[in-house]
Amino acid sequence: TTYGAVISPVALGDRLFFSAYTRAAVRPWTSDGTPEGTYALSDQDFERASDFTPLGNQVVFSAEVAGHGRELCISDGSETG
Repeated sequence: TTYGAVISPVALGDRLFFSAYTRAAVRPWTSDGTPEGTYALSDQDFERASDFTPLGNQVVFSAEVAGHGRELCISDGSETG
């Protein structure tokens, strides 16, 4: 496994949503193509994020959420959403 490898990228507007391997897990990320605009979607303990699907101005994806199992998640790509 290569750390930082991009998995299942999906474009929405001027942002790209994707999963990436980190040392801890496969986490959901977003990027506008710049280092400053690239960040994890949440501080929550998401793992194995997959199935990114655009829905209006947001992206829906599934992820393992610590203590809850696999859940449907949604993000608008902002650092808080």
